[in-house]
Amino acid sequence: MTYDELINKWECLKDKAISSGDKDDMELLESIADNMFFWMAKNQSALANGVIEKMCAINWNNYLTKSESDIIISKMDPKPIWSYQQISDALTQLNLPLEEEPYYNGYALYVAINMIWSDDSDSIASFMGKSKAEVDNVSMLKACYSLAINKLKDKDKVFDIRNYFYADELNA
Repeated sequence: MTYDELINKWECLKDKAISSGDKDDMELLESIADNMFFWMAKNQSALANGVIEKMCAINWNNYLTKSESDIIISKMDPKPIWSYQQISDALTQLNLPLEEEPYYNGYALYVAINMIWSDDSDSIASFMGKSKAEVDNVSMLKACYSLAINKLKDKDKVFDIRNYFYADELNA
């Protein structure tokens, strides 16, 4: 079979197993997926690590991998002023969580804080009665953190960081 034929056949059989609701079909699919992953872990560890990173999304409402966050940050305009490490260190000093299950992981928070700064820092400063240059770094970070948390923990789940930044790719 050609590549396309193999992919098509796999998708059809996988979908049939999932939609059947049959316990034996699901166990077969699970066994096959396990075998493929074990082979990948042994022979293509970088690829297996990428799969694990993406699978971790099941633990979170808002989740990004490190590589996804790096790509998103690199495209922001204006460029963010805080690195992941700077945010992590500052939040530790302020005794604020970098991750909160099931709402967000650290990379989702990192991107959300920088998104808020990139889009809204002038407005935040204005609300403080100052120019952006007059607002100290800690005060700006606290404000961006608070607004990011509001988005990431929204009870209505209107904000989905993955969909916000990858909507075109997810819906393609």
